[in-house]
This record gives sequence, structure tokens and C-alpha cells, in this order.
Amino acid sequence: MEVDAQLVNAEAVISGMEWLTKAQANQVKEFMEWLMTEMYEHARSAGNYQDVTGALRDSLSINADNVKVYSTAAEARSQLQRNQKPVIRIERDEYTGVLWAGMWYAFLVELKAGFTVITGTVDHFNNLIEGFMMDKLDANKLAYEGIKSYKDSM
Repeated sequence: MEVDAQLVNAEAVISGMEWLTKAQANQVKEFMEWLMTEMYEHARSAGNYQDVTGALRDSLSINADNVKVYSTAAEARSQLQRNQKPVIRIERDEYTGVLWAGMWYAFLVELKAGFTVITGTVDHFNNLIEGFMMDKLDANKLAYEGIKSYKDSM
């Protein structure tokens, strides 16, 4: 007995898989940019330390391409506009975002009992991050959206 088989709509299937991959990548990047912005604002407003000169808060950064240590408040302020914009590093399927305190003494403040510069913010957002990773990146949900989008385009 001989079986003759052929792939039907193979290009459409491959195109659908490409759509799923791009949708997931866009979703992760957009979420991370939003998350880093929210974390930045939270860290600036919720740090439970006295920032007499404002340098420590001004040294906060969510720009993965601008992670620097500053020795003066003027240095930190010169990078303020650049540091407020989220820059996510993407290499293959790995996404890296940063929340960085750039003043040279930031880690000393973190070491003091009861004070947080950025660790309190990370703890505050931990459940949201875990929830996103479990819900939004669900492969079945993305597959359903891809199939629905493909069917709607026909």
C-alpha cells in the first residue's frame, strides 16, 4: 500500500508561527518597558531614606545601556533624562531590564537596616512580574490568538 501525502497551506502555517513568535516578543518588550517605567517611578517616590541632595533619586536608571556609577549629584543629573527612558536589551530570546541606583553610596544605604533604594521596589513588583510570566506568555493563549487572527484575515 502506497501513501501519498502533501503539506496543505504550509506557508500559512509557517507564517502563523512567525506571527506567534513576533507577538510574544513584542508583548514581552512592551511589558518590560512599562514595568521598568513603573518601577522607576515607584523607586523614586517610595524609597524610605532621606535624600538630602536628591542625588540618589536622580541617579536611578532604567536604561540598560547607561549603567554608570556617579560620584557627584551633577553627574547623576546630567544623565537624568536619558536614565528615565526604559532601554531593554534583547539578545536572542533573553530580555534584560535594569533598575539601577548610580550614586556610589547607594549600596551603603541598602545595607542599612530598614532602608531600601531599589530592593523595596523589586519586592513590591515581584507578584506582578510572576503573574505576567504565567498568564501573558501562555503558549496556548498566544496560539489561540494567532489562529483567530489568521482566520479573521481569510
